[in-house]
Amino acid sequence: MASKTSRLGRLNPLASANPLTTALSEAQAAAGTARRTTFSVSLDVAERARDAAHHLRIPVVELVETSIREHVARLEHERGEPFPERPRRRRRR
Repeated sequence: MASKTSRLGRLNPLASANPLTTALSEAQAAAGTARRTTFSVSLDVAERARDAAHHLRIPVVELVETSIREHVARLEHERGEPFPERPRRRRRR
């Protein structure tokens, strides 16, 4: 899968060759390359994100994922190295 620039103007390695594909497609979820995660954010942040995504004509998930990736990359750069993986808990059945 080739990298391309997203509509946010930054390199988006997750963008597919098909511009109609969203950042979190059903195919990605089915293939296990994406996972639904829930976060609580303040109402004003959620509304600003929705407004920005609407005006940029991108899915909110693309805005959120790009923002998280860039912020973590900035934190790792400031730290001087990537964060180590956290210990994984076993899932209950």
